[in-house]
Amino acid sequence: IRIVQRQPGGVTGTGIHTVTELVKIAQQSRRHQYLSQRQGKLVLDIDEEAQSFLDQQRLTPDSIPEKDRFIRLRSRDNASSGGSTNKLTASDVHPDNLRLAVATAKALRLDFAGIDLIISDITESWMQQKAAICEVNAQPTLGATDSPHLYQDILHQLVPNAGRIPVHLLVLATDEMPELSALQEIQAQLHCNGLSCKAGVFVNEERFAAAFENSHNAAKSVLLNSDVASALCVYHASEIVRYGFMSNRFDSVQVLGVDQATAEDNAELQGAISLLPPDCAPSYNG
Repeated sequence: IRIVQRQPGGVTGTGIHTVTELVKIAQQSRRHQYLSQRQGKLVLDIDEEAQSFLDQQRLTPDSIPEKDRFIRLRSRDNASSGGSTNKLTASDVHPDNLRLAVATAKALRLDFAGIDLIISDITESWMQQKAAICEVNAQPTLGATDSPHLYQDILHQLVPNAGRIPVHLLVLATDEMPELSALQEIQAQLHCNGLSCKAGVFVNEERFAAAFENSHNAAKSVLLNSDVASALCVYHASEIVRYGFMSNRFDSVQVLGVDQATAEDNAELQGAISLLPPDCAPSYNG
């Protein structure tokens, strides 16, 4: 979703300036002045820590680093130590490293995670150089200021179809309940793994709940079950008029038992049909 390169506090050579001069230039930047004010001290300076890193790189404060050479002066890469963050794209990262991050999240059973990878060159495979995952964040903070759109993108990926599952409605024109096998046949035709009716709730062909006082409560039960990927909700027409619907959208609507309906049943059926969303045209089966 997002790739950033975190770099520890340091300076980049120009081929002209000494390390001391480069540090003074960095100290004048708005970002460093802001961070230093927050910390109450200079976040980047030629102090004991910086001198230690210069020694490791065989440099002195008076050395003139070649152009584009990065000179590390801090051990940590967070902002309070003068570190910086650069956004990268997937094309900047070797595919092996991207797969490693995804595999790490999957190994910890995380749908969403931040993977901190320590690596010298992100464009080369982790298998061809020394690398280590130092941390996995199950609740990472990312992009609030520079990429606020990420949160909407993440929700679209983690919650497809705006969080909705396919819901099919079967309206019974009379108060008679068909055989369970007949309802399960319709359920199979619609490829639903959840079925609700007054007689109970069934998930993955197993009874999940016993009989309900009404079909509306049964529909509540099946739609609140996280194991249900698609549902068939069976309502008596009279119950729709009395309780309304559990969902405001249906992928299909079928009416069953019209041939056996009395005049009173038909009146209730028409009342129920009038409550359907405008884009739900029912199909009628005898």
